[in-house]
Amino acid sequence: MVSVTVDREWSAAPSAGPGTRLVAWLRPAPSFLAVGAASSALYGGLYLVLREVATSQWANGVALVLSTLVSTAGNRRLTFHSTAASTVVPHHALGLGLVVAGFGLTSGGLGLLAALDPSATRTAELVVLAVANALVGVLRFTSFSLVMRRDVESGVPAPSLS
Repeated sequence: MVSVTVDREWSAAPSAGPGTRLVAWLRPAPSFLAVGAASSALYGGLYLVLREVATSQWANGVALVLSTLVSTAGNRRLTFHSTAASTVVPHHALGLGLVVAGFGLTSGGLGLLAALDPSATRTAELVVLAVANALVGVLRFTSFSLVMRRDVESGVPAPSLS
């Protein structure tokens, strides 16, 4: 037996005003920010550990991929309440696709920092990475909101425990 899990906590009636729809659309933002903060801490820690044995670009790339997998899983479950097994791969593919944008912004920022200050500290590198990742976070929230909400609201079947 297959049951359908639908969570419409973000929905606003189509006839609702733009302010009401915006508030409904932003309702999951606190959870998204909490998952993002945990993921950013993981990313920063991984970056610092990997930076001891690798270049800034390699450390950045590996830390981005690993923290993105954790972040996507957290946002699927905690932010957007997406539990359908059929959407795991597409949602993670979207998350990893966003790594390309993230890597472009973060590696571009690191490259610019290195060009402006070849002796930049690890702290300066982390500040540049934090700003770039904040921009990617906005892109990630928008993308996940559009895709994961659509999947949940359209009633993508979730496996039943009964």
